[in-house]
Amino acid sequence: MVLFAVIHVMSFISATNDNARINLLRTHGIPVPVTVADCIGNIGSRGSKPAGYSFRGDHTVSGTTYHELIDSMTTFSAFGAAVSDVADPSQHSTVVLASTIRTSVASPRVYVPW
Repeated sequence: MVLFAVIHVMSFISATNDNARINLLRTHGIPVPVTVADCIGNIGSRGSKPAGYSFRGDHTVSGTTYHELIDSMTTFSAFGAAVSDVADPSQHSTVVLASTIRTSVASPRVYVPW
Protein backbone atom coordinates (compact mmCIF):
# COMPACT_ATOMS: atom_id res chain seq x y z
CA MET A 1 0.00 0.00 0.00
CA VAL A 2 2.87 2.38 0.81
CA LEU A 3 4.48 1.63 -2.56
CA PHE A 4 1.23 2.50 -4.33
CA ALA A 5 1.04 5.81 -2.45
CA VAL A 6 4.67 6.66 -3.30
CA ILE A 7 4.10 5.91 -7.00
CA HIS A 8 0.93 8.02 -6.98
CA VAL A 9 2.71 11.00 -5.37
CA MET A 10 5.64 10.71 -7.81
CA SER A 11 3.23 10.64 -10.76
CA PHE A 12 1.46 13.74 -9.44
CA ILE A 13 4.79 15.59 -9.06
CA SER A 14 5.89 14.55 -12.55
CA ALA A 15 2.61 15.75 -14.09
CA THR A 16 2.87 19.06 -12.24
CA ASN A 17 6.44 19.57 -13.49
CA ASP A 18 5.44 18.74 -17.08
CA ASN A 19 2.56 21.24 -17.00
CA ALA A 20 4.79 23.93 -15.47
CA ARG A 21 7.47 23.37 -18.13
CA ILE A 22 4.94 23.60 -20.96
CA ASN A 23 3.58 26.87 -19.54
CA LEU A 24 7.08 28.29 -19.00
CA LEU A 25 8.22 27.52 -22.55
CA ARG A 26 4.98 28.83 -24.09
CA THR A 27 5.07 32.12 -22.18
CA HIS A 28 8.76 32.86 -21.55
CA GLY A 29 10.66 30.54 -23.91
CA ILE A 30 13.40 32.10 -26.03
CA PRO A 31 12.93 31.45 -29.77
CA VAL A 32 16.24 30.27 -31.23
CA PRO A 33 17.28 28.91 -34.61
CA VAL A 34 19.27 25.70 -34.23
CA THR A 35 21.76 24.90 -36.99
CA VAL A 36 21.74 21.20 -37.84
CA ALA A 37 25.14 19.48 -37.56
CA ASP A 38 23.87 15.97 -38.34
CA CYS A 39 20.53 14.20 -38.56
CA ILE A 40 19.81 10.48 -38.18
CA GLY A 41 16.69 8.37 -38.52
CA ASN A 42 15.35 6.54 -35.48
CA ILE A 43 14.47 2.94 -36.33
CA GLY A 44 10.85 1.87 -35.91
CA SER A 45 9.68 -1.21 -34.05
CA ARG A 46 10.13 -3.49 -37.08
CA GLY A 47 13.35 -1.82 -38.20
CA SER A 48 12.27 -1.21 -41.77
CA LYS A 49 11.23 2.44 -41.68
CA PRO A 50 12.35 5.45 -39.66
CA ALA A 51 10.07 6.30 -36.74
CA GLY A 52 11.33 9.88 -36.65
CA TYR A 53 14.60 11.76 -36.65
CA SER A 54 17.08 13.05 -34.11
CA PHE A 55 19.66 15.71 -34.79
CA ARG A 56 22.60 17.43 -33.20
CA GLY A 57 22.59 21.18 -33.51
CA ASP A 58 24.10 24.41 -32.29
CA HIS A 59 22.26 27.43 -30.95
CA THR A 60 23.40 30.65 -29.32
CA VAL A 61 21.71 32.47 -26.44
CA SER A 62 23.21 35.59 -24.84
CA GLY A 63 26.53 35.06 -26.61
CA THR A 64 27.00 31.45 -25.47
CA THR A 65 26.85 28.62 -28.01
CA TYR A 66 25.29 25.32 -26.96
CA HIS A 67 25.61 21.93 -28.72
CA GLU A 68 22.53 19.80 -28.15
CA LEU A 69 20.81 16.61 -29.25
CA ILE A 70 17.17 17.15 -30.22
CA ASP A 71 14.75 14.36 -31.04
CA SER A 72 11.10 14.01 -32.07
CA MET A 73 11.58 15.43 -35.56
CA THR A 74 9.12 14.06 -38.11
CA THR A 75 11.19 15.05 -41.15
CA PHE A 76 14.85 14.83 -42.12
CA SER A 77 16.90 18.04 -41.86
CA ALA A 78 20.04 18.52 -43.93
CA PHE A 79 23.39 19.67 -42.57
CA GLY A 80 23.38 23.44 -42.06
CA ALA A 81 19.59 23.79 -42.06
CA ALA A 82 18.03 26.08 -39.46
CA VAL A 83 15.35 24.51 -37.27
CA SER A 84 13.06 26.69 -35.14
CA ASP A 85 13.34 25.80 -31.47
CA VAL A 86 12.53 27.33 -28.10
CA ALA A 87 15.16 27.55 -25.35
CA ASP A 88 14.28 27.27 -21.68
CA PRO A 89 14.76 30.76 -20.16
CA SER A 90 16.25 29.34 -16.96
CA GLN A 91 18.48 26.73 -18.62
CA HIS A 92 19.52 27.90 -22.09
CA SER A 93 21.04 24.54 -23.03
CA THR A 94 17.59 22.94 -22.97
CA VAL A 95 15.76 23.38 -26.26
CA VAL A 96 12.49 22.00 -27.60
CA LEU A 97 11.14 22.10 -31.14
CA ALA A 98 8.98 25.20 -31.62
CA SER A 99 6.35 23.06 -33.36
CA THR A 100 6.10 20.88 -30.26
CA ILE A 101 5.56 23.89 -27.99
CA ARG A 102 2.89 25.31 -30.31
CA THR A 103 0.87 22.09 -30.12
CA SER A 104 1.43 21.31 -26.42
CA VAL A 105 -0.95 22.53 -23.74
CA ALA A 106 -0.90 22.05 -20.00
CA SER A 107 -3.79 19.82 -19.04
CA PRO A 108 -5.55 18.95 -15.79
CA ARG A 109 -6.31 15.53 -17.34
CA VAL A 110 -2.80 14.34 -16.44
CA TYR A 111 -3.93 14.18 -12.81
CA VAL A 112 -6.89 11.87 -13.49
CA PRO A 113 -5.98 8.19 -13.86
CA TRP A 114 -7.96 6.42 -16.56
